[in-house]
Amino acid sequence: MERKELSEEELLMLLNEELANHNDMSKVSFTSMERLSRPDSTGCNWSRAQVRSRGVRHYLSAPITGQIVSEARKKYNVK
Repeated sequence: MERKELSEEELLMLLNEELANHNDMSKVSFTSMERLSRPDSTGCNWSRAQVRSRGVRHYLSAPITGQIVSEARKKYNVK
């Protein structure tokens, strides 16, 4: 599957829109992602996304944010 290319801003907006679909995550947001110098073995050119959480424990948000990033890495690259 070929990945769609998005700007970093577009990708962050998409990640945060996905996050908004989950209850109790209104105080959590993606702020940036780590760009890779070259695509990894799967062809993705970005890695972890930084998350800001205001009052939501990491153990509650991490499974949700991790799943969102995992799915997005299969579909999108950063321009």
